[in-house]
Amino acid sequence: MVNSCRFLRPDRLVQERGPVIVHLNESRFSMPETLISSDPKVMMGKPTVAGTRITVELILEKLAAGETTEQILSEHPRLTVKGIRAAIAFAAEALRADVVYPSEKAGE
Repeated sequence: MVNSCRFLRPDRLVQERGPVIVHLNESRFSMPETLISSDPKVMMGKPTVAGTRITVELILEKLAAGETTEQILSEHPRLTVKGIRAAIAFAAEALRADVVYPSEKAGE
C-alpha cells in the first residue's frame, strides 16, 4: 500500500512504500537533499525535519511565539538553520495546495 500525503500536490512528493518522503522543489528552494519527511511511526506521521523528531509544526509555533532561530537551535542541537528554513518552505508550499479556506465574517 502506498502512503499518500494530502497537504502537498503530487508533483512535490516521492511516494514509496513506508514513510512519505517530501522533496522540496530544488530549483525554487535550492535544497537538493530531502529535509522534511513524514513517517507514520514518527510523531504520528506529522512532517518532521529528516533524521529528527522535530516537527514542522513545533518550529512554526516557536517562530510565531517570537523565538529566534538561535534560540530554537540552542534548544534543539540536532536541528540546523537549513532544517528551519526547510520547515518554513514546507509550510509555504503546503499552503499553496489547492485548498479553499472559508472565512468567517465578524458578527456571525
